[in-house]
Amino acid sequence: GMRIVDVSNPLAARVVGAVSGTFSTVAVSGQYAYTAQTIPGNPATISLLVMDLSNPASPLITGSLNFGSVGMGGLKAVGSLVYATFGSAGLKIIDVSTPQRPYVLGTATPSGGASTVAVSGNYAYVGTSNAMVVVDVSHPSSPRLMGSVATTPSVLAAGNGRVYAISGTQVVIIDVSKPNAPQILGTTTTYGAPALDVIGTTLFLANPAISHSQANGGVWVVDASDPTQPRLLEQIIVPGTTRTITASNGLIYAGDSASTVDIIQ
Repeated sequence: GMRIVDVSNPLAARVVGAVSGTFSTVAVSGQYAYTAQTIPGNPATISLLVMDLSNPASPLITGSLNFGSVGMGGLKAVGSLVYATFGSAGLKIIDVSTPQRPYVLGTATPSGGASTVAVSGNYAYVGTSNAMVVVDVSHPSSPRLMGSVATTPSVLAAGNGRVYAISGTQVVIIDVSKPNAPQILGTTTTYGAPALDVIGTTLFLANPAISHSQANGGVWVVDASDPTQPRLLEQIIVPGTTRTITASNGLIYAGDSASTVDIIQ
């Protein structure tokens, strides 16, 4: 299922609400959460649920949109729009301004499909099987494919005119100040990870260890101010196999395979 955790006091985080079901990803904007739910069946289908969290102890499902048996990958929420990737079906921009009636507003279908997405300003950055593609979403009903750069992102984060991608065992740093011509600024084979987030030019990477006792697992904090020479600032060992990470308001939230959230200052 899905758990709603009150982190207003980071030293005493507590679960305040729960929703049953099978969920693969979630994004939050304002008082609403948007989540991909697997609906059992033969075949199973995927629905985007719109969930009102104004009373977190009693989350309310206000609307849903079923996408059939196509799998949903990345999910981002910005204001009243949700950006979701659907493999060969591309990037779909979903209008959730009326929570009871979400609908697909626009679609972009880059070559190589769409597996992951990051959003910053008027642009969405889409990971495909062979490239990171810049999509102009200033008019979300008619998104436009702009430039691309050859890499194979499994995870993307964006900010300050850059996109940070995990591509295999590499962190790839991409300049997107010219959307028609994104350019790789630097790569490193040192910091491969299944998840990352960014604040400014500081990267936070989740690096799962094989076991809890392995010394190189946990969270890596990397200074990418010089994109040609990213450098490790700190490694934080956490008591689990860390696979997800979110950075917000000076805190890092790391999720591990033992269903634990670690809150790091």
